[in-house]
Amino acid sequence: MKTFLTLVIFLIFLLFGVGAIYLATFEAKPITHFLGQDMVRGSEVIVDDLPYTLDYGQQENLIHRLNSGKKQSNPSLIASPPEKISKIVFYQFGDNPEIILKPMNQDFSLFSVSNWEPTVYLEIKQPKQLQKLLESTYDR
Repeated sequence: MKTFLTLVIFLIFLLFGVGAIYLATFEAKPITHFLGQDMVRGSEVIVDDLPYTLDYGQQENLIHRLNSGKKQSNPSLIASPPEKISKIVFYQFGDNPEIILKPMNQDFSLFSVSNWEPTVYLEIKQPKQLQKLLESTYDR
């Protein structure tokens, strides 16, 4: 009986040890969102080489739309970029670098984010709504 109890205790410790090793070998899950509202101190849309600052509501809406997008490593949507809007810039707090998004097609469904992930593009769901949002940030 004593041997059986010792064996059970040994197996319990072994399972905890194996579980700890198993958990330690896996990397933490990547962040599932692009950008948090609390990470941004300001943002602007560059239109015809002029910066237009987004208000808090526009910025929050834009971040939400970007976070609902998905990563694309081999996009088929690349076409000619829009003529007016050349980029969107997010300024972060502290020493964190600015994040620059460049639209890769006319309908704003695909963006390059070279200083975020150089070989990955961000594909946007509902690009028409994003386009309306971006167009509301400047005088036409």
